[in-house]
Amino acid sequence: MPNSFLESIYKQLSEYINVSAVSLWLMNEHGFKKRASIGTEIDYNEELTFIRDTYVAPSVKIKDKCLGISLAGNFNLSIIIFIQASKNLTPEIAKIAKDVCSHYRYLTQEVTYHDETDDLSVSTSRAIAITNLLDQIKSCDDVLKDHNTIALIARTINNITQTLNLIIVHYDAAKDLVDACYYQDEFDESRFPFKVEQALVDGSVSAFIVKFGKTLRGNSEDIAMDLGVNPNQMYGTHASDLIGVPIKYGDQVFGAIIVQSYEKNSRFDEYVAATISSIANMLGNKVQNEESSKELNKIIQNRTNELREKNIVLTKTIDELKRTKENLVKSESQVYIADILWNIVHYLNTPISNAKSNLLITSSSLSGLIDDIEQLEKPVEPHVLQDILNNCYLSEASLGKASDVLNQINKLATRPSDVKIEEFSIDSLFEELKINFSEQLNEQDLQLEGKEFTQKVTGPKQIIMNVLTPLIQNSIDHCHLKVGSLKIKVAVEIAENKLKIEMQDNGIGIDESMKNHLFEPFSTSAALTGSLGLGLFTSHYLITQVLGGNIEIDHDSAEGVRFNVQIPLVQSTN
Repeated sequence: MPNSFLESIYKQLSEYINVSAVSLWLMNEHGFKKRASIGTEIDYNEELTFIRDTYVAPSVKIKDKCLGISLAGNFNLSIIIFIQASKNLTPEIAKIAKDVCSHYRYLTQEVTYHDETDDLSVSTSRAIAITNLLDQIKSCDDVLKDHNTIALIARTINNITQTLNLIIVHYDAAKDLVDACYYQDEFDESRFPFKVEQALVDGSVSAFIVKFGKTLRGNSEDIAMDLGVNPNQMYGTHASDLIGVPIKYGDQVFGAIIVQSYEKNSRFDEYVAATISSIANMLGNKVQNEESSKELNKIIQNRTNELREKNIVLTKTIDELKRTKENLVKSESQVYIADILWNIVHYLNTPISNAKSNLLITSSSLSGLIDDIEQLEKPVEPHVLQDILNNCYLSEASLGKASDVLNQINKLATRPSDVKIEEFSIDSLFEELKINFSEQLNEQDLQLEGKEFTQKVTGPKQIIMNVLTPLIQNSIDHCHLKVGSLKIKVAVEIAENKLKIEMQDNGIGIDESMKNHLFEPFSTSAALTGSLGLGLFTSHYLITQVLGGNIEIDHDSAEGVRFNVQIPLVQSTN
């Protein structure tokens, strides 16, 4: 696939410039890797240096005859296209090349890196995946019967374990019956549902886990002997490594998660067992809450019927109970969101601190090494210094991406008391926005409509910038799905001591499935580009909770997406 779409890019660009080379580079936690190239061979180290600079740049890097364009396969993989021409390139050609490459974004989902490790980016991606899974688990009803949630759990575990052998089961203690919520196995066919007592005789791992609520780990033959079962009579094909974790709350078992590997002498890493245990704990707590809720609802219903039969009017009390319940749900939701944000920051802060320390050590080592070079009898190999420098560059790039995530999350910590009031003009505000997006937008792509807004107003300028930035970025992130260039028109009106902003783009509009979830945290249709899904949620939070304003989406917009924002101003002066 990489060569075929490189040839397509090569052919299309040749209509505008004399292309000499096109190559495909990948970057994830392992470093930079050249996957494919066509045309003239370029010096590898020179090309790598340019690719590294492109990765740090917002989207496009142009220098003399070289051009680099960043795409994305998923949130853990960056894809960079390198183009070299026979003559120096212009910004106009760079824009054409970016549009051409953008048409192939859907193909980049098929490009993989083919390496494995466990460092900053993997840990961050895993933390985000688990956070998204937690969000899905907490939001659904009857979690072990919700197909979408079970499918998401399976995908998350498959990505972490890198195995297709996964079983998720539900245990009905009243019926002594175990049934599969999800079943995938390379060798054995499903024998669910089954009675626990008979399955114990047959040596079923699932039966032992749900019966005794214990975690099983290791070679299946060793597990069989530990359980007092003849390995030759054990239920199913023997696995070289197996992790079986009960889904339970206290002593009550609701099911189990089992992963196994049939590869000879293979063994899952410890973080796999820890992650599966965490997911099982999430499910156990959720099922227990559901059981408690069902019991509570049953008690409430019985009590309501009794009160109705006795014709006792308790409307006021019932209303009070409803308000209390709503406040509890709201409070739980706020604590839950705060817990998610705290965990993300926690996962990022430690590796960032470690990376900073490594940078200082590496830089110090490099400085000392350079000072001693002249005293060495044997010359130092150039690749030694280059490897040290590459580590510095990679650490710096990873820290930059992690810092961007922290900065986005940090905006959600803004409180009304943190708002700084200052005097500014609308013109100056939009000039700053244009500068901030100059790498992604041309001057004419972001247009301020209406009369000159040179008069001074007094209000929360920085918070307004933090509000508008995700809205503009949202338009940019989705415009690549539509042929043609992006246009963002902004109409501003100052009336009734309010700043009224109407922002309209010419993108693809809003997907039907997202219309009711646009302002929810971690809700995004652009996960493959690395989006956390916090942009619109951040804007909504700052406008409504911090500034006391309002934001709406015009679902009837004829083209693209239209946002209507109202933000209170302190005062307006000429």
